[in-house]
Amino acid sequence: ATCPTLEAGSLFKVPGNSAVYLLNANMERMYFPHSTVYKTWYTDFSGVVEIPTTCVDAYPAPSSAPFGVNYRPGSKLVKVQISPTVYVVESGNKKSKVGSEAVAAALYGSNWASKVVDVADVFWPNYATTGAELTEAVPHNGMLVKVSGGSTFLVKDGKRVAVEGTPRGDVQTVSQAVLDKVALDTGTATAASLYADPTQGAGGVVSTPTTPTTPSTTGTLTVALAADTPSGTTVFDGQARSNFTKVNFTATGGDVVIKSLKVLRS
Repeated sequence: ATCPTLEAGSLFKVPGNSAVYLLNANMERMYFPHSTVYKTWYTDFSGVVEIPTTCVDAYPAPSSAPFGVNYRPGSKLVKVQISPTVYVVESGNKKSKVGSEAVAAALYGSNWASKVVDVADVFWPNYATTGAELTEAVPHNGMLVKVSGGSTFLVKDGKRVAVEGTPRGDVQTVSQAVLDKVALDTGTATAASLYADPTQGAGGVVSTPTTPTTPSTTGTLTVALAADTPSGTTVFDGQARSNFTKVNFTATGGDVVIKSLKVLRS
């Protein structure tokens, strides 16, 4: 069977199985524990590609946590099934303990308990790091917040930036006093950027910056065949990740952005 070309950020499934996987920057497959997790990142399944089962081995499971995708930061409160302790979901696959019901209510509303979801023990390690306990009602990183009738802000690096566009949901309405506890930054974040990296940096994926940067100068790119490029060899039908060409890219006179690469067989 022919294996389709996938890249970091691609979604895939296999025939006869409803499980959906996401490729991180290391081209490792991360699973979605539940459809409710998936829906905090995507509106539908139109971007999912079906691949033959013989192609799956080209995309191994991660060797360290997180192995699966977590809820989008600020979209839910989480707890492990066998414990009453509640945590917020922060950026970077981090969980932080909620110090009290008063803190939970101030950040997630009087109905905060309805936003708590149980996470099975097997999926709990996906929240790979643990942050400091939230003892005060201060909006946390990754959270979308607004005051009633006001603009939406993203909390990033301990500050809030205005969101351009309309987020799909999960914006928490807080009091002005709570909002003012995070300083206003001059940057902005697009609504689309909020959903750009469901891996939350796993495998080296970098989240979309709030203010894109542009190289001050444009350089010249030189492409040359590497000295250790493999010699001619046999590749089996369906074989993936077979090294057949190595090239060196050299930028002179400034930065160069490579947006695509096409290899032609002669």
